[in-house]
Amino acid sequence: MKEILETLNEAYSYSQRLTSGINNAIKCFEQKEYEKGKDYIVLIIDGISWLLAIFETTQKEQVEKIEKENVNEFLEEGIEALRNKDYRVLKELLEYELMEVVSEWSQKLLYNIQQLEKVEH
Repeated sequence: MKEILETLNEAYSYSQRLTSGINNAIKCFEQKEYEKGKDYIVLIIDGISWLLAIFETTQKEQVEKIEKENVNEFLEEGIEALRNKDYRVLKELLEYELMEVVSEWSQKLLYNIQQLEKVEH
């Protein structure tokens, strides 16, 4: 149980950094710094992949299940926006869809941590 708690704590901390990265990407696209924004997108996708792997490995221990499916639509639309160099759409996806998903993940991670800590003590 201790390893699961450590993993979930690490994932929670990472979700906070991911939120910061999403905000940085949004600012880049607002300021028309498209190349820099695309660099952030690569890091964001790596972060999402890492969190999804953590959610998968801790699924049995999660008190409140963390939904992974809600990120697929963002990824599909985001890839399409990148292909079309439609940075306005990409910014909106980051700001209004992905930010909400990551915020929900953070809340559920924190809730799971709190519940598992109660069980451990």
